[in-house]
Amino acid sequence: MFFSRKQRAAAAALILNSLLVPGATYPQVPHLAGSFATAWLKPEQGSAPCPKEEPVSPLSHRILPIEDACEALPFGAVPIAFCPRRGDTGAACTKDDERVEAQLRAMGKRGETIAEIRLQVLEILQSNNACSAWYQDVDADPASTFRSLGFLLDENGPPYIYIMRDSDGTQVLKQPYVASSYENAGRNSRIQLNAKGAFFNRTSEVLEPFRGGGPLLRRGGLHALSVASYGGNTSAAQVTTLLHELGHVVGRIPEDNDSLDGLSSRNTREVLRYCRPEIDAIARRGHR
Repeated sequence: MFFSRKQRAAAAALILNSLLVPGATYPQVPHLAGSFATAWLKPEQGSAPCPKEEPVSPLSHRILPIEDACEALPFGAVPIAFCPRRGDTGAACTKDDERVEAQLRAMGKRGETIAEIRLQVLEILQSNNACSAWYQDVDADPASTFRSLGFLLDENGPPYIYIMRDSDGTQVLKQPYVASSYENAGRNSRIQLNAKGAFFNRTSEVLEPFRGGGPLLRRGGLHALSVASYGGNTSAAQVTTLLHELGHVVGRIPEDNDSLDGLSSRNTREVLRYCRPEIDAIARRGHR
């Protein structure tokens, strides 16, 4: 993850602790204490953030500092319109759109995916519906807040599904976390996405204990990833994920983590209670 030394140590401890504890079939989303103010990646050493003449290989993990974000593209690349346009979501591109667009371009294909889902979430939040009204109870303009949010990729996030048994002997699956954000972080904060989780992947490899117990794990084939009832790497799962994280950013849902308390799953169900019709409508459109 992209944190300071102390933050990396804390994040690593959270992940290590979570690997040995079973979770619900819903994705559990860790929300780390602190601020994303210094969490973005700097450009590669020796490279300029906005190349003017020399070609630059696009790297999926490179994220430009927010104050240095620019419209530069790798040499010879075709510009991609990430930000909302009139006729799409009822609003023209803003400075926030341009800044986030520059960040997403630097992420390559995954950035394109995030950009497309970002537009779909903005479409929901800028319309009159129960979902946008629910967010407006705590934020007068949730679309503007969401528009300001940047994105990070956790390229080294947990990739496996763990099969374990709870105290009653019931088999449970613990999926890798999907996304994280800070509670009540507000405008210009970040949503971090696990590159190995259900936002970008339909399946993940399973690790399960050897028969007879012991600390060692063995490979158990592939298993489907999901966000609530939606399959991984679908627009419905992705929109649900970003709406869940927006709920944390504006304080609409309580803080949750990667523990066994099931709060993350309950929070997702609360988001779907108000937003499922809009999410399902996007899925039915077959946008992706």
